[in-house]
Amino acid sequence: MNNFKILADSCCDIPNDLLKQIDVDIIPFYTCLDGKNHLRERIDISVDDFYDRLIADKNLFPKTSFPTMIEFENFFRSYLEKNLDIIYIAMTAKFSGVFAMVSNLVEDLKKDFPNSNIILIDSMQATMGEGLLILEAYKMKEAGYSIFEIADFLNSTKSDSKLFCTVNSLEYLQKGGRIGKVSSILGGLLNIKPVIELKDGELYPHSKVRGRKKAVEEITRLIAEQTQKDEYEYVVVHSCAYDEAVEIINNLQNNFGIKINLPPIKIGVIIGSHIGPTVLAVAAVKKFKAN
Repeated sequence: MNNFKILADSCCDIPNDLLKQIDVDIIPFYTCLDGKNHLRERIDISVDDFYDRLIADKNLFPKTSFPTMIEFENFFRSYLEKNLDIIYIAMTAKFSGVFAMVSNLVEDLKKDFPNSNIILIDSMQATMGEGLLILEAYKMKEAGYSIFEIADFLNSTKSDSKLFCTVNSLEYLQKGGRIGKVSSILGGLLNIKPVIELKDGELYPHSKVRGRKKAVEEITRLIAEQTQKDEYEYVVVHSCAYDEAVEIINNLQNNFGIKINLPPIKIGVIIGSHIGPTVLAVAAVKKFKAN
């Protein structure tokens, strides 16, 4: 009997309607737009309202924060008290201190629930890179696999996940403190666009190309070359670049023979706070295959 619950954070960017279909619950992270009020993603502010404000005010650089220890404890307890085991799939630990905090919390919860299984997975991904791993976990659960088998699969395959993206400007990554190793591609000639890779849980500079169109072509080529189309699930994500996202999907399907099962997905409030409104990205994770 699969008497467990798959949980995640709102940074996975799985749309609400799909979350309901797969019976996965999320805990919302916070964004702050005015220096005072901390708004829960998806609850206090929608993704469309968020980007409307971001585009209207070019000097708006939101700050984000994760839920408190008490909020996480209440979140987990609500399932443990129903005798449900938990597998929590988290955003990459390299982007936030939340994974370390929750790891400490779990040790305390195990004292109160010694017969319960509480498993934490550092996805080493963000946005729908994390989301695709959650979808694979759901497929395994539906197929009757145990919480331990799901954890083993996720931990063994997450490092094979791929995510390439491009942005018009690195300003949001700078302001949000998530620039990391990507700082090495700051500056340069006019109209040079960065190609960025999320690898081992961190953002790395991959290359620089001239113009947005070539940058989009590059991330499409890279995802196709570095994955095997029959072994991976794919998704295209964007922040206010829907038409370009559709073009990437068409290119992957028509020119590379890669089937895309998901529509373009808009990057959520938390990730959008740090990367801005001009992002295009392609993510891929390995499919679970039964022995």
